Amino acid sequence: MGSMTVSSDPARQANSSAARAPEPPSASEQAVAARLLDYLRIALKRPALAYAETPARVMGGFETSIFGFALAGAPEPMGGPLILRLFAQGDDPERARMEAAIQNAVAELGYPAPRVFVAETDTRILGGGFLIMERMAGHMLTQEFAGLGRGRSARELIGALARVPAILREFSTIMAAAQSRLHQLPVEPLIRAVESAGLPVKPITFEGRLERIRLICEEPELAGLRPAVAWLEANRPPDRRLVICHCDFQPFNILMDGGRVTGVIDWTGVTIGDPALDLGFTLAQIAVAPIEVPAVMQPIFRAIMNAAGRRYCRAYGRGLALDGKALRYYQVFGCMDQLTWACEGLVHGYQSRAFWSASGIARLVSHIRSLTGIKLAANVIPRVEIRPA
Repeated sequence: MGSMTVSSDPARQANSSAARAPEPPSASEQAVAARLLDYLRIALKRPALAYAETPARVMGGFETSIFGFALAGAPEPMGGPLILRLFAQGDDPERARMEAAIQNAVAELGYPAPRVFVAETDTRILGGGFLIMERMAGHMLTQEFAGLGRGRSARELIGALARVPAILREFSTIMAAAQSRLHQLPVEPLIRAVESAGLPVKPITFEGRLERIRLICEEPELAGLRPAVAWLEANRPPDRRLVICHCDFQPFNILMDGGRVTGVIDWTGVTIGDPALDLGFTLAQIAVAPIEVPAVMQPIFRAIMNAAGRRYCRAYGRGLALDGKALRYYQVFGCMDQLTWACEGLVHGYQSRAFWSASGIARLVSHIRSLTGIKLAANVIPRVEIRPA
């Protein structure tokens, strides 16, 4: 589960040509561009291949570096706008193959996921595994939040506050329809795609993700999280049906153009599970999203966001019976998935996690407590002081 921030900067899109970072390329970015072109000339057997658009970093991606670029003289289907998704050095390079198998399987089913053309696991080329995929048209659903957040006067914030409910109503309608459509796709083609790539299916199942949380919490520094793991194991609801869950289905990962959804990006967390799993992740995102407004405005915006979560469930659940207990369970699971991921990163010295800060961890801990009554240990890890959110 990535971080969804309500702020004055909506440009955190990992696949849109509109979200280009303005800074000139650094020396390391220039080196990536040069090595990438050398690689593609050999891989595509086009020694005269050149850039029509030099790789430039685009905003988005918490654990990866994202570049937009285009090639001159490339064979189809790589003749259009492209995205380079470069994984960090410490990432398992097989992650590239897994994401490629998932995205291509979902795209083949007619869903607007970016098709992956290259999945490279050799970390010697660019310093980490990487994907090259199509760059989807459109803008982030969050573009409507432009102008909200920090840097605004109290009067401007009050005006912005008045616009938020209407914006969130639109979000609810668009997102719920797109998420429901995803849940109608058959699961078997995804499983076959992963198996055909020679990859294990278990990591993209709920059981596999729960086991990962359990194993991470066996680290001595994370012993304070174990009561929540025990709660998850004791309270798991039965699966009603199994669907493809995105597990990071939030406005920063949805692209729009002409009033329709043109792309859904960032398929890192895909899991085969109950639809309530996917909804629970979305609700947890809404509940713990950082809201970059003055402290005095925080309770108001937080109440609006919580109301948006309830509205979202109603929009998704029209004609369906949603299980409130299951939604609560999967919110806790979503928070624990993010919490263990962030805390494990801190224990091992990685500080690029979406919730690596004390305030981010505190929001997750606080939301888990509000849903379960469990008070996780304040010293989850020694180097982070957790205070009430």
